[in-house]
Amino acid sequence: MAEIIRTTDVADGIRVYLASLNSNAEVTAGTTPASFPLASINIKRTGGYKRDLVTDMAQISIDCRHGKSEAEADAMMRLVDAQLYAGAREGQIGPLTVHDVTTFAGPYDNPDPNNPKFYRSTATYQVAVRMSVA
Repeated sequence: MAEIIRTTDVADGIRVYLASLNSNAEVTAGTTPASFPLASINIKRTGGYKRDLVTDMAQISIDCRHGKSEAEADAMMRLVDAQLYAGAREGQIGPLTVHDVTTFAGPYDNPDPNNPKFYRSTATYQVAVRMSVA
């Protein structure tokens, strides 16, 4: 039987990494939470493809929310952006072996009509990660 190679949970791997660096914010992955603390970061996989047998090209959207101001949400998103690229330079983002990070969109102000009391800044990335053996 051939070796089974599967994609990893890239959103959760990024969550682990960002949570370790941003103790002042609640960091979640997957479904957008129903309520938010003063500062929060949510990571969601929004697409991607397998480049080859071992590389997953995950498309990831990250929302940074802050209850105080648009400037605070923007500053948090720019910090997260820098942290992602720092991890890519090291080749490791939390439990993920990362080959490359590319910005597709953002960071940009992105008002949330469902939660108007919170300011939101968003960015979308392509993260090239090594898949794992099942």
